[in-house]
Amino acid sequence: PVFLAALSPLGQVLLNNYGWRGGFLITGGLLLNCCTCGAVMRPLIYKERKVIASSQELKEMLPPEAGQENIVCENNNDKKPSKKKLLDFSVLADSGLIIYIIAKFIVVLGLFVPTILLVNYAKDQGVPDQDAAFLLSIIGFIDIFARPTCGVVAGLKWIRPKMPYFFSLALLFNGLTDVCSATSTDYKGLVIFCVFFGLSYGMVGALQFEVLMGIVGKSSFSSALGLVLLFEAVGVLIGPPSAGE
Repeated sequence: PVFLAALSPLGQVLLNNYGWRGGFLITGGLLLNCCTCGAVMRPLIYKERKVIASSQELKEMLPPEAGQENIVCENNNDKKPSKKKLLDFSVLADSGLIIYIIAKFIVVLGLFVPTILLVNYAKDQGVPDQDAAFLLSIIGFIDIFARPTCGVVAGLKWIRPKMPYFFSLALLFNGLTDVCSATSTDYKGLVIFCVFFGLSYGMVGALQFEVLMGIVGKSSFSSALGLVLLFEAVGVLIGPPSAGE
């Protein structure tokens, strides 16, 4: 949400000063820093404890008042550590996860359409370029406050057991906001749409992973998330081009 709020006016400034080629080069250079950040991420290295393999070493570590009986220690190195699967497709046997994947696929068909087409739509309605670019910033600013607020509400003891229903309400709210966007023909109407869309967008973003965790559990969450994002990517590729110009 922070990047969304800042990118639109920044992109308009770069477009006016450097053209679309120069603007894309500068924006690409900024995004390239994500590769640098990802390259420095490494798994945490834990210090391994020394394995006591003989009774003599163990006796030396015991306090003086300990007994002198023979101590036998067995160290078995025959077993090799099992490799962890990158993706566990067995989670697809969960019918709840299948329903969640289908729902998210349908959602992302239209979830990103407003953020992609909003500026051009506003320009077609006669809105100046700077004001049209600011509409995305409104969505980003509202999203910044909507996510933590929704997280606090979802944490309430009488809301948390009904998290799937709360998430369904957020999806319904987002869908109705998209439907009503067609009635916005002036700048004031577009601003109102951006406020409600940013609110519903933040609600969906704050609740989606919490609901997924409740469906598959903590142990299978990483595999389930990878599969969900895989199917979502297909929906994102289909949705915006299908919406037209």
